[in-house]
Amino acid sequence: MTPRIVALVVLCALALGAAYAGRNLKDVKPAQLILDDGIERQPQQSWQGAYIPELVRPTALNWYAVDSMANAFGPASTRVRPIIYDPATNVLALIHRGASPYAVGSGQLWYNMSTNAGLSWRRVGELNGGSATSCRYPTATISNPANSSDTSQCLLAWVAPNLEQAAGFGLYSYGADFPLGGGAGSGTVDVIDMGNNSAAAIIWPVPSSNWIIWASTAATTAATPNDSRVWRTNDYVSIPTFVPPTWTDAVPNFQNAISYIPGMANSTGSYFGMHGLFGFDTTAVAFNGGYSKSVDNGATWSAWVRPEPDWMQGTGLPPRYDLYDYVQPPGGTVSYNGDMTVDGNGRVHFFHVVVDSPWTTNDPRGILEVYETAANVWTYKWVTQNLNTYTGLGYPGFTGAPPTPYLAQTNNCVRTSVSPDGQVISLAWIDAATSAPADSFPDVWFSHRRINGSTWSTPVNLTQTPGYPEMLLHAAPIMKANGGNSYTVFLGHSYQCNINTYPPDNGVKTTFYVAPHTFTTTGVPETGQPASFKLEQNYPNPFNPATTIRYSVAQSGRVSLKVFNGLGQEVATLVDGVVAPGQHEASFDASKLSSGVYVYKLTSGSIVESRKMLLLK
Repeated sequence: MTPRIVALVVLCALALGAAYAGRNLKDVKPAQLILDDGIERQPQQSWQGAYIPELVRPTALNWYAVDSMANAFGPASTRVRPIIYDPATNVLALIHRGASPYAVGSGQLWYNMSTNAGLSWRRVGELNGGSATSCRYPTATISNPANSSDTSQCLLAWVAPNLEQAAGFGLYSYGADFPLGGGAGSGTVDVIDMGNNSAAAIIWPVPSSNWIIWASTAATTAATPNDSRVWRTNDYVSIPTFVPPTWTDAVPNFQNAISYIPGMANSTGSYFGMHGLFGFDTTAVAFNGGYSKSVDNGATWSAWVRPEPDWMQGTGLPPRYDLYDYVQPPGGTVSYNGDMTVDGNGRVHFFHVVVDSPWTTNDPRGILEVYETAANVWTYKWVTQNLNTYTGLGYPGFTGAPPTPYLAQTNNCVRTSVSPDGQVISLAWIDAATSAPADSFPDVWFSHRRINGSTWSTPVNLTQTPGYPEMLLHAAPIMKANGGNSYTVFLGHSYQCNINTYPPDNGVKTTFYVAPHTFTTTGVPETGQPASFKLEQNYPNPFNPATTIRYSVAQSGRVSLKVFNGLGQEVATLVDGVVAPGQHEASFDASKLSSGVYVYKLTSGSIVESRKMLLLK
């Protein structure tokens, strides 16, 4: 176990209390150790009478009632990611606000985890007992620095805005549960005032490191600069927070827009996205989607990168569209609907709900992918041009009768996921069943493509429930690779407990459902052209007696993959010959070797990369 991991063990045991002495933070108290309920909920079992609809659908999509929340508002944001999947451990987690009888107050944060990719679940918590219990809109991630299958080497990191300000939102709570599933989570309140509308934050781990980054943005007006802020830590002792200088300039960024796009990290860097006006953009151009990138664990960030002069002209799209947005009444803030992911080549893909311009709430809408084909070279693909303009989503806060002419604050709930190798992207969203115009209730729709594929797959309605609306859709940002061309994406939605009628009551106990959806890509083999030369962490690790090593090469050539013991002596040659470009894997059987640390080294021409692995017998 590395020194940093050891430090995290100690810190979480102490609930991070003494470590923050003298900092600009509230007093930190140890979180009360509350053991989970010990119940593993099996498929198709309801929790506290939660309604699971009998689905009439073209695909097999089984919703599992994971747990309850006091009301609907925890996941009611397009800017949070409550569902997390970690490929190395096969752990699926769901962070949520609690409900009685297991929680005290709706602002207590808990999480459920599944060690078998969603087939059964157990509740873990509580997370924020040592800080404010008034948290809202929680987001979490799993940090797995060694890419290990051992959950004791992983932690769940979380962040959520809270209502500690007299005026409401403005402060953030954050913390960690180590080890993953341990149930002794800790919480801290940051007293930096982020404004009343900073009602969400996003958090992600930096791969192959202990670094964890989270970021958010405050409310913005034409006269007030945006305060987009970063927090970063690799030990939860030192947690610097700052506004990157590249995120501000002479003209305030993102005037009149507060909508950021959830960020993420892969082996190419960390990425944070935003909708709005950038730099010296003016209202003469369309509001844009842009990103900033860090390659030093969040210490510094690039200038904003986006299609110029706007996302239509920058991609070659005819200048007739607008980004579709929800304007919070009466005449309040603007919130665009979209998502972002990064592929294995380090190229950013934005997903925007767009509408014909000039537009009203009844005009035709679609979902557009705007993405890079090279550094700052942009193009577009349509995912769908046929969104139903009268989808009946009156949740949360809706009191009238459906159908409604717009989709309330969550819009179409566009959610993207990417495969672990960054070669396959999927998109899920909610929309009415266009095959049944009389059915205006939301269904879950889905499409996917390979990054080197020409088009998106034909959108399919995964649910098609005429009398039941799937709402507040979410998806884990990383999907599961099943081998071959098979992948599983993890979807979630929430709905009032014990009822199957519409509209629901958004202020009462609500069930959070999760469903795995498995699909198969076609046309391109799994060993398609990779981003670059890459050696991955073996899996499982630690292992006994066998493990698998994956690697990628960008071009055909002679490759060697060898294993060495702690003395530097070669103990195995796994690959030695000409290898085609693409992703490959090799098996290592150590049944005749003793326990210890071994090094495996990949060589291709003048490029050499090595990693360590642990054999435990």
